[in-house]
Amino acid sequence: MIDSRLQIAESDNLESRVAEAMQAMRELKQAQFIGSDSIRFYKKDSGAVYDWGGVPPQSQQAAYVSTKILRVTATALTQNVLFADLIAELRVDSPTATRHTILNYIDEIYADTTYFSISYYAEAQNVGFENVQSWTVTLNAGDPAAISRPLNNQYMKAYVVANDDVQIAVTELN
Repeated sequence: MIDSRLQIAESDNLESRVAEAMQAMRELKQAQFIGSDSIRFYKKDSGAVYDWGGVPPQSQQAAYVSTKILRVTATALTQNVLFADLIAELRVDSPTATRHTILNYIDEIYADTTYFSISYYAEAQNVGFENVQSWTVTLNAGDPAAISRPLNNQYMKAYVVANDDVQIAVTELN
């Protein structure tokens, strides 16, 4: 009995066992999609320069405001449950113009100039369709002088950050 314990404790044998255990652990961790140090996220977009473009229609509440409402939907390609967030960008007059995001639009609204803004909120996932996540995106433009609505072309680009590769669809709601 003592001889077998000594054989196991020999440095070569012990090192090879530890190496095998470490390799097995690395292989298991690499196969995980969510867990400790192997969380994988994908940043995905449609591949187009923009996902929606045009002049938003006149708002029903105010004649000097343009409002476009869109739904961005991401569908997981392999996972049963999708964990995702949206990064939505607005560009005015050109799809390659300076971007406006939800994080900086407040600084760009001034009392005496035409303003543009983008906002969005996540919709609740439906039971049985946990692999699908949708967001409602609103593009706004306004004339603070209340004379006429801005007729600028606006372009929305959507990026989805998720735990799986996704397919992105954009639907117009107005």
